[in-house]
Amino acid sequence: MKRDLRLIFLSGLLLVLPTFTQAEHLPVRAYTVFDGLANDTVNKIVRDSRGFLWFCTGEGLSRFDGFEFKNYTQNEGLPHRNINDLLETKNGEFLIATTGGLVVFNPNGKAYRWNILTTSLEQNGSEPPMFRTFPTPNPTDDPEARSVLVLTQSSNGEVFAGTGKALFRLKKNGDEWVFQEVAAELFQGKTVFAGLEF
Repeated sequence: MKRDLRLIFLSGLLLVLPTFTQAEHLPVRAYTVFDGLANDTVNKIVRDSRGFLWFCTGEGLSRFDGFEFKNYTQNEGLPHRNINDLLETKNGEFLIATTGGLVVFNPNGKAYRWNILTTSLEQNGSEPPMFRTFPTPNPTDDPEARSVLVLTQSSNGEVFAGTGKALFRLKKNGDEWVFQEVAAELFQGKTVFAGLEF
């Protein structure tokens, strides 16, 4: 009787096993500049609360709605073409980490071109800009200190920015974002931009 039950169990297992071994093949699609992506070099992909995918690329920021890309570059006011990270805060604000500093995105703002010679917006109207740049504290104008590489928000709502040289707590003062350097002993021995977790 036991032997018969074992034989029935093994037979049933052999019938079911092939269904587990066949993996489902999901469709995979590669997107490139030919599909509308700003650049083929993607530094990070972030999904926002509305379901859009944001691609931080070497030539700007690309938003994908599932059908097409909307690109944001220096022509719309980004201070640098290299985008490292994007953070949607718990308050719904979009902060962008660029090689040219921290940027706040106002989707209702007007696109003003970024002038690379004067390192400022060519703002020729009274409408608020789409992108506002907040440079990192950088008295020696060191490119590693200028570059915001990663952004994160802690569970208690504090926002942090990591550069190639330091870790900063970002505080909002009205419409301005202020950088406060975090004491080095808190992250001593760790790479600041390797993925902040709080």
